[in-house]
Formats: sequence, structure tokens, C-alpha cells
Amino acid sequence: MEPLPKEDDFESGRITLAEFSQQLRSLCELRCSDEEAIRLTAADPLSGAPDHVRGDVPEWTGPHLLESFGEGWVAEAQGLSGRPPLDLRVNTLKS
Repeated sequence: MEPLPKEDDFESGRITLAEFSQQLRSLCELRCSDEEAIRLTAADPLSGAPDHVRGDVPEWTGPHLLESFGEGWVAEAQGLSGRPPLDLRVNTLKS
């Protein structure tokens, strides 16, 4: 069996989502139940998960995020959980 592709394989176009899904299903046939395979290859595998799981935050933060961001707090939490862009600043007067 071929190894699973890496994230940069998608970005560079070396593999399509359909090809990755097929490889994942092949892997799941060896180790997963049918229900797990279906859930893992779904377009949104977390669709039935609780809000704090979909937002990738501790459960106790849910009410605070709801108060701060309103009904769209899950999308905000997902955005906050991503890796931030890198900014590099140099003081040219001291370097």
C-alpha cells in the first residue's frame, strides 16, 4: 500500500481529493469499521460533533466564546486555532 499523501501534495496538485479519499478508504478497510470509514471520508467529518470539538477549544470556553462572538463562535474558534502568518521585523538601526 502506498503511504498517505502529505498536505503539500494537495497544494501542489500532485494528488486530488478523490485520490486521497480512495487511499484513505483502502487504509480504513484494514483498520476501521464501516461507520468509521464513512465518517473519515465525509466532506465534513466533524459535522455531528459538539460545538467545542468542531471549534477545537476546551468545552468550558464555549459559553464565553458564545458571549463574545455570538452564534458564529465555532467559525471564529476554527480561525483562531489555525497557524498565524509569520511577520519578521528587523530594526535596521541596531543591526
